[in-house]
Amino acid sequence: HSNAAGELVLDNNIIPNSSLADLLRSFYVRSHSMNLIGLPDFLTKLKSLKVDPDLFSNKEAKNTLLYLQKHSTGKGNFFLPPGKKPRILRVFR
Repeated sequence: HSNAAGELVLDNNIIPNSSLADLLRSFYVRSHSMNLIGLPDFLTKLKSLKVDPDLFSNKEAKNTLLYLQKHSTGKGNFFLPPGKKPRILRVFR
C-alpha cells in the first residue's frame, strides 16, 4: 500500500521518494520517465507473496519476477535482472 504522499509502504516500512503508482504502472507499460525507486524491494515482496507473473504485460517485469521465483535463496532481498548482458557502445576517435 502507499502513504499519503504516494510512497510505497512494505511491511510498515516506507520506501522514501518512491511512487507506488509508477511501480505498478511499470508492470504494464515501459517508460523511462517513471520513478522506480523501491522496485527491488517491491519485486522481492511480490515473490514472497507468490504473485503470478502472468498478471503483468511488461516482459521485463514478468521475466524478473519469474527469475526471482526460480532462483530463491531465502537470504533476503536481492535483484538480478534477467536477460543478456547490456552491450556498451563506445565512441572512437
